[in-house]
Amino acid sequence: MKKNVLKATLLFSLMALIAFPFEGMAKKGNPYHTKGTKEYEEVTAKLIGVWNIESFTHKKDERMGVVYDKATVEFTDINEKEDGGKAIFRFYITEVIVDDRIASWNKEGTTITVDNYIVVAEVNYKIHKKGDLVYLENQMNYPEIEGSGEQLSNFLGTETAFISSQSAMKESGGVDNLIGAKIVQKASKTEFVPNIPTQVNYKNLKDNSVELITLQKINFKLTK
Repeated sequence: MKKNVLKATLLFSLMALIAFPFEGMAKKGNPYHTKGTKEYEEVTAKLIGVWNIESFTHKKDERMGVVYDKATVEFTDINEKEDGGKAIFRFYITEVIVDDRIASWNKEGTTITVDNYIVVAEVNYKIHKKGDLVYLENQMNYPEIEGSGEQLSNFLGTETAFISSQSAMKESGGVDNLIGAKIVQKASKTEFVPNIPTQVNYKNLKDNSVELITLQKINFKLTK
């Protein structure tokens, strides 16, 4: 009887030694998404927070100061359960474009005042486990408009439908939806709804500055 118990104990111990290492390997996550790791402290922790967008270029075309007066992006902390975080871009539209949007909406001579017109673009972000790429996915756009006038809420509703429809069509995919989004965009004289790239490399990451670059030459320069 004692021999059988001893054999069973030895067998259980052997199975535990075999099983537990593999269990540990299966649970090993992305070090850039795990607090306390060297990768998290050197990259993710620096990226988290609110940044000023000093430059936003597509090839050689600078959009800051032309389309946007100013812009920010906030990277939230990583949610380890969801394996990622949120990146919230906020673009303040120039007065010229705001006037164009009001003129496109105002068919009856209604007077409204717009103090700030902000296009918010929210994306889910993840850092590749090798640390070389940041993925920016599932972009959703909406406006935040501050101002006055009896019809301001009507203007906000119109602009919300205009801006949200583009992200919805792009997110749905397909050639027809992409063309449709482009047609809606062309309803304005200037393309002002940002198209956030789906993946970027980070360059020269420091406590108060970083560059986000892409192969398509859509680049950001950020400072704190």
